Amino acid sequence: MATQLQIRRGTNSQVAAFTGAEGEIVVNTTNDSVHVNDGSTAGGFEMARADLNNVSDTSLNAALTGNTVSALTITTLTLGSTAITATGTELNLLDGVTATTAELNYVDGVTSAIQTQINTKAPLASPTFTGTATMDGLTVDSTTGFSWLPVSTAGAKVGAIGTGTGLIINTPSVNSSFGSGLAIDGSYASDLSSVNVKAFGPKFSSYGSELNLFTSDDTSLLKRQTIASNGDISFYEDTGTTPKLFWDASAESLGIGTSSPSRTFHSLGASGISTAGKFEAGGSQVYVQLSSNGQADGDSGYIGYDSSKNLALFTDNTERLRITSAGNAGIGTTSPSTKLQVTGNSSSRNTIVSNVTLDGGTTVAYPYSGFGFGINFIGRDYGNAVRNYASINTVMEATSSNSGGGDAGFKAGLSFYTNGGGASDTDPQERMRIDSLGNVGIGVVPEAWHSAFTEVLQVGVASLITSGGDNARVFSNAYYDGAYKRIGTGYAHSYEQTGGTHRWFSAASGSADSSISWEESMRIDPNGCLLRNTTSSTVNSSGGEIIVLNDGNRAAINVAADSTSSRTGILFTNPNGTVGSISMSGSGISIVQSSDQRLKDNIQDAEAEDAGALIDAIQVRQFDWKADGSHQRFGMVAQELTTVAPEAVSAPEDPDEMMGVDYSKLVPMLVKEIQSLRARVTQLENN
Repeated sequence: MATQLQIRRGTNSQVAAFTGAEGEIVVNTTNDSVHVNDGSTAGGFEMARADLNNVSDTSLNAALTGNTVSALTITTLTLGSTAITATGTELNLLDGVTATTAELNYVDGVTSAIQTQINTKAPLASPTFTGTATMDGLTVDSTTGFSWLPVSTAGAKVGAIGTGTGLIINTPSVNSSFGSGLAIDGSYASDLSSVNVKAFGPKFSSYGSELNLFTSDDTSLLKRQTIASNGDISFYEDTGTTPKLFWDASAESLGIGTSSPSRTFHSLGASGISTAGKFEAGGSQVYVQLSSNGQADGDSGYIGYDSSKNLALFTDNTERLRITSAGNAGIGTTSPSTKLQVTGNSSSRNTIVSNVTLDGGTTVAYPYSGFGFGINFIGRDYGNAVRNYASINTVMEATSSNSGGGDAGFKAGLSFYTNGGGASDTDPQERMRIDSLGNVGIGVVPEAWHSAFTEVLQVGVASLITSGGDNARVFSNAYYDGAYKRIGTGYAHSYEQTGGTHRWFSAASGSADSSISWEESMRIDPNGCLLRNTTSSTVNSSGGEIIVLNDGNRAAINVAADSTSSRTGILFTNPNGTVGSISMSGSGISIVQSSDQRLKDNIQDAEAEDAGALIDAIQVRQFDWKADGSHQRFGMVAQELTTVAPEAVSAPEDPDEMMGVDYSKLVPMLVKEIQSLRARVTQLENN
């Protein structure tokens, strides 16, 4: 036994950190308490104060749990926030319940007078319970059609659980007897069990009902589905505020992304570019079938997509349109090689089949001349700017005053545009037009040609025209609309080929759209004869390959040279070569006949006696010409000369044609005679 007593003191923290000797007492100045140490436990063991101020509720409960208090006098008792007071004859629980002292003498598991009364007491008609009631089982029964177990909070009814033909969960409503609720019942028929969940309004009929389903995200309840009284069904997005899938019961329409579906199925994606729906198949192809009511599958239409990234459109169970993974579209073909390929399927010969139709689709009433539509070709230039490359357009040319039932005066043509380049905003310009009559204008809109000319090609002011048969014409600065007129100010020209004849015309200068008076300049007849100032290859009873009728205004033929040097004006040839020519010099002309030795055989001197005799035989005459009465003092008559010098006489095969004399053919004869005379004169002079 210890022989020494030690007493220390310190604050609560100091005492907690101190380990005293066995039996040593330490005073806690913070808690005003005493700690007894065992020599090994830091802080020792704190002794309870008389007022229990330093004993926690947990420690007190632990000390009392499982122990029996034999005698306890409580002057004032508070349970929760409710004060309980008692007298010798009454316990006031503040809820209207009273009991005697004998009745309260009850301990769980011990039979007493109060236990007997509770076991035998009849059920209360309308019992009221406060606080928490724990029961092993609860049975609610009623002699009426419904049994109810009302549920209240703070005296306010918040609902009821009951039974009728099934389980009913009732909630408050404007009706004092019945609220809105949920009924669950079941049925069984033909080996099939059914569970029915029903939302109802007050009294099941006086008001409509709506069923809402909620889930919790650990912080709040979020609406997930609503079934309205009219049968509309809404499914909500993740926040539970906006319906994203909606079934409109009255319209029998389903909306995704919209609560107002305008069609049987209406999918509305997010703003901007979004995917509003997706169809995916487990295989390499997926099809969406489109059918009218009762239509067989083989007669349906389809939209298909395959693993090769091709999109196809079917009608009557046959593919009609395909867009390949390369972006090429094919109509009538499954392998288009360009951005758009249209393949016809006509099996008829000598027929025209339209594979593509462009409809202007105008809704404008009574469009005027100049209205049109067509195809634009658009791309980028080297600077990556978008440019209008070219276009092909229809053009309305004329109308009539008829405003209903078709336009009898309607006419339309086709125009072609190309871009000549320039600034990035340069638009294509019209380069060619085919008008309603089939006339073609290149670089110009064709003039209003008369229908007598069935095909016209007009390039600027030049035109190539046919009018059927073997007739073709070329015009310059001229057109025909019932009368010949100038396109613009200036001269006009025409070339015509008809009936085997070629004709050239010209017209004097005039103003635009003024009338033209043509003058024929030249023609080549069907025989190939060139005619000038005449339309016949026979003039003055004579014909020729080239006929120039001199009208007295100018020379019939002007053979001109570009200098005073010698120039050949006319050359005469035959299969043997050149046989003659007419040449000019600075002061005259030379008429040359072929006389080359290489062209001759049996060359000998001419007989002088022959020359003299022939010259003596030539009859030199004087005479008057019948045509104009002119007198010629020296000349010869062809018929007389032909017996003396036939080589100098031209005698046509037709005896009715006039004979002629080539006086140049007499020159060699005269030269020979002069030579003979000179020889005799020399001989006489020498003698």
